Amino acid sequence: MLKKDFFIIVIKLFSLHALLMFGFSFVPDLVYELINDNRDIASIGMKFTSLFIELLLFVLLVYFSPHIVKFLKLEDGIEGEEFNFKGMSASSIMKIGAFIIGGYMLISSLPVLINESIVLFNNTFSTEEFDWRFKKLWGIQLVRVVGGYLLMTNYDRVVAWFERNYRKVEGEEL
Repeated sequence: MLKKDFFIIVIKLFSLHALLMFGFSFVPDLVYELINDNRDIASIGMKFTSLFIELLLFVLLVYFSPHIVKFLKLEDGIEGEEFNFKGMSASSIMKIGAFIIGGYMLISSLPVLINESIVLFNNTFSTEEFDWRFKKLWGIQLVRVVGGYLLMTNYDRVVAWFERNYRKVEGEEL
């Protein structure tokens, strides 16, 4: 399997996972709003705006995944043109693992961050004050999105740092 094809498949799987997670959180939330007579136009409009943004991100990730792989230079950090899963080194496995963990962090936090940002923007025009827990949740999701993005794009540097520290520990007697 070519490296480019592997990363395209992983990006498409991440986008499918994000769409499913958003659907599992969007549909119950919308049903709750409609059952409890919270038919505020702004609230329902906000929900459908976040649905539109999520669907747009899904379509962009699915159809432009080859361009994303090329733009982020994901195939540059791993040796060789193809993945030979039988003879992979520990470094290559760690790079793939770092990419997958970063992608999962990014994809699982991005829909929540978008939703919370829209709520934050919607409530800036109201008179009620935000609870500190809401701001904390928004900050945590922002850190997870940025951390996931950095881990996905710098997986080769992260693995090199781990290997360098591992060699230091191996050289010393504990």
